[in-house]
Amino acid sequence: MSEQQALFSKEQETVAVVVIWLFQVSALVGIVSGFQEWFISKTPLNLLIFFFLLILLFPVRDTKSIFALSLFFVLGIFVEWCGVNYGLFFGDYHYGANLGWKFQGVPYLIGVNWALLVFITGRIGQWITRSWWSILIGAALMVFLDLFMELPAHKFDFWHWENGNPPLQNFIAWFVVALIMHAVFYILKISGNLRLSAHLYLAQLFFFIVCYAYFNV
Repeated sequence: MSEQQALFSKEQETVAVVVIWLFQVSALVGIVSGFQEWFISKTPLNLLIFFFLLILLFPVRDTKSIFALSLFFVLGIFVEWCGVNYGLFFGDYHYGANLGWKFQGVPYLIGVNWALLVFITGRIGQWITRSWWSILIGAALMVFLDLFMELPAHKFDFWHWENGNPPLQNFIAWFVVALIMHAVFYILKISGNLRLSAHLYLAQLFFFIVCYAYFNV
């Protein structure tokens, strides 16, 4: 057993997985039952809990992982700030009210989301291959999730595109920015809890796929 693995128990890991799915499934039930506004308004709490679980059980405790998580948070905020204020990278869009407090139009939770996604998709990429191909796989996993996030996003008042739909450049920019972050993740040789990473990714993917299908019916 590695030093990282010894930092958490299987019981803690199982509780974390249950919490992840409980939050996502409860939100889906609430949304389709007509309580969308209440459940979506709790998105900041949901994302912060996931972030806390990542820090606790991935875990994010050594210098390298703390540096990387902080860097991804700052870079995420920076590229989104450029996008919101100058239309760079992603296209013309603005954020709504349901992602919480903002810095010059950019929710702080967006930086949290970038950091969280890089860590969990980076770990999944490592599981698939230990070579540099994991950089491409991790970035592709992030873009794949974004494909299903985009339709519910404006309905949930997360973000809104000026022309109604995300342009192709949004997905290209997501992939390029994610590649840079995943390259850092790979170079620093960061690793952690695969089971937690997989469930954090799959639970979010499941949530947005169901929402995507629900709003397209």
